[in-house]
Formats: sequence, C-alpha cells, structure tokens
Amino acid sequence: MKPKPVFLLMILVGGFGFFLQFMPNSDLLTFIIVLSALTTAVGSKIKWDEREHQLLGQSFSDAFQWTLIGLYILFTGTVLLGWIGLVHDFLAYVSAHWIGYLSSAMCFLLGIAGLREFQDEE
Repeated sequence: MKPKPVFLLMILVGGFGFFLQFMPNSDLLTFIIVLSALTTAVGSKIKWDEREHQLLGQSFSDAFQWTLIGLYILFTGTVLLGWIGLVHDFLAYVSAHWIGYLSSAMCFLLGIAGLREFQDEE
C-alpha cells in the first residue's frame, strides 16, 4: 500500500470530524471514526526504509507539538475569557466537545505531516 492514500484518508477524516462536532451527540462517533483512521495508518502494510521512518517520526513529533501548543492557547484563552465574563455559550460548547476537536485536529495534522514528507517522491 502506498503512503499517500493513507495520509489523504487521515486529512479527510480529520476535516470530517470537525464538521461532525456540529451535530448533536456526535462526540463518540467522531472519536471512533478518527481512531479507526489512525489505526488504519498505523496498521497499514507500508514498508518504510530507515530514512523515511526517521522523517515521519520528526514530522509526527512536530504535529503533536503543534497540537499541544494549540491546546495550550485554547485553554489559556478559555481561562482569560472566563475571567472577563465573555462568550459563556462558546466556552460551554468548546468544553463539551473538546475531545472531538482534539482528536480531529491530531488526525488532520498527522495526515498533513505525513503527506508533506511524500509529496516530492512521485
């Protein structure tokens, strides 16, 4: 199996997960769909050589770091806006759906990071 379709699947599923958050009671569905895309990527029968494996490890590390930075920014903004007393409805919505947004962002960023490493090979 080629790596490009797997990473495109991760990008599509990550984007679809964001849109699923606007449907009522879709957090578990989003998490299961994103988890299945991630396990497809991990369990696929792609043969990596050592150089590709190191490049993917670096790219995935960058993707996880950016996800963590985004999460810190989101929670800092949530705390600051909570102190000010603005946008309580938005904060309640984000607090209720954070796992879906986080898993979708992780899948989306991992797909982009993986696709970025293999765009010049074709």
